Amino acid sequence: MSDFYDISVTLADGTTTTMGGWAGHVLLIANPASTSAHADILAELFTDYAPRGFFALGTYDANDAGGADTPFPYLTHAEELFEYLGEGDTFVVDTSGSVIGRFDAAVEPDELEITDLIESNLPI
Repeated sequence: MSDFYDISVTLADGTTTTMGGWAGHVLLIANPASTSAHADILAELFTDYAPRGFFALGTYDANDAGGADTPFPYLTHAEELFEYLGEGDTFVVDTSGSVIGRFDAAVEPDELEITDLIESNLPI
């Protein structure tokens, strides 16, 4: 299996990139993030933590309208990423590319279990 930062993903606008674009940041990757409520939570977390080295990344099915009017990127065609991440719906990745948290859909991205993990790993 490849290094986390070598994994290829496609952004909502069709641009292909690697996870390396987010190297050095704490990442919250939410799958799926296509509901309005979920997107609002991710947007709030992104706004609050981005100045401290954080990125939220949402994913959605290519048939959904994800990625519209959000301050954070949406990914599609991220199968390789989720194969790497393993079981779960929401993931926290530290600044070195290690998965430090896996959560199922019952845990909202703004619950303390996740936000404490994010805050304790922010580089700034």
